[in-house]
Amino acid sequence: MNHSPFSRVIDNGHLILRLLNRGELDLADIEIDKYLGSLEDMFSGIKPETNLNTEERQILEQFKDIFTLIEEQKSSVESELLQFAKAGRATKRYKSNAG
Repeated sequence: MNHSPFSRVIDNGHLILRLLNRGELDLADIEIDKYLGSLEDMFSGIKPETNLNTEERQILEQFKDIFTLIEEQKSSVESELLQFAKAGRATKRYKSNAG
C-alpha cells in the first residue's frame, strides 16, 4: 500500500465522505480539521497559474466533493430546522387559541 502524503490525504478524504454519509458529523469534523491542515501543507507553496499534477487535481476534486456534500447537508438541516420552527409556532398559536 502506498503511504505517500497524497495517498494519506485521499484516504482521509474518503473517510470524511463515509462519515458524512453516515451522519457521524462529530467524527467527520475532527477528520476535516486534519484534512484541511494537510491540504494547507500541500498547496500553500503553489503559486497561482501553476499546472497541477494528477494527484493534486485528484485531491482538489475530492475536496470539491466533500464541500458539496457538506453544503447539501447544511441546506437539509436548515430546512428541517425551519420546518421545526414553523411547527413550534403553529403549536404555540393552537395553544393560545385553544385556551
